[in-house]
Amino acid sequence: MQQATCEIQENFAAGFFIGREDLVLALGDFRAWYNHVRPHQHLGGRTPAEAWAGIDPYATAPNAVSYFSAWDGMLTGYYLRR
Repeated sequence: MQQATCEIQENFAAGFFIGREDLVLALGDFRAWYNHVRPHQHLGGRTPAEAWAGIDPYATAPNAVSYFSAWDGMLTGYYLRR
């Protein structure tokens, strides 16, 4: 998480974000990836959204699988729709 924060600061300083709107959109992408795509070891391999909703991702197959990529490929993974 700290690495992503440092990269946001570096990208902002380098002019990657043109303005506040670009930064807000980029942070929205990060929030979606972190909460819905990226499994967390301390949550037993679940995403925070799955843990919050009480979903066991290993009990049933997902209804749909979508590839997620943002920040020029720095944030990637699969969104498993339940």
